[in-house]
Amino acid sequence: MKRWEIFRFEFAYQAHRIRTWLYFAILFVVAFLLTKNFIEDARNGGTLANSPSVITFVTAICNLLWVLMATAVAGNSAARDAQTRIHPLVYTTPISKVDYLGGRFLAALMLNALILLMVPSACHFAATGAGQRWAARWNAVRGPLRRGSNAVPACRLA
Repeated sequence: MKRWEIFRFEFAYQAHRIRTWLYFAILFVVAFLLTKNFIEDARNGGTLANSPSVITFVTAICNLLWVLMATAVAGNSAARDAQTRIHPLVYTTPISKVDYLGGRFLAALMLNALILLMVPSACHFAATGAGQRWAARWNAVRGPLRRGSNAVPACRLA
């Protein structure tokens, strides 16, 4: 039970920080702009904007960027006790190491998974033509939309 309380506290603490929302925005914008770049290439005769190669490339580039963000999220979670000098109090409470570290780890894992979810959502947002005025012109640069086309590369590369 204490593990879930620690998880809830850690997740809420990290979710209320501006830095976390900045990570969400950075990954969404980078994935969106990369996909939009491939849309311009498709208009000039390149591959379709929502082809598997484009989605995989965007996912791979954003995963490299996400690695830097993931270390910051997990590192902040791990080092905050010593930084705020609360570790003597935390270490003397009747809580097991498994509950304490497990709650912190699960919160960082869940937060990183949500941050990484911005990549397929941005690819889908850009590839479905959100904000496009001319649908007939847009349909010429994209292939058929499949439900798992954005989710499969994200799950395999993550």
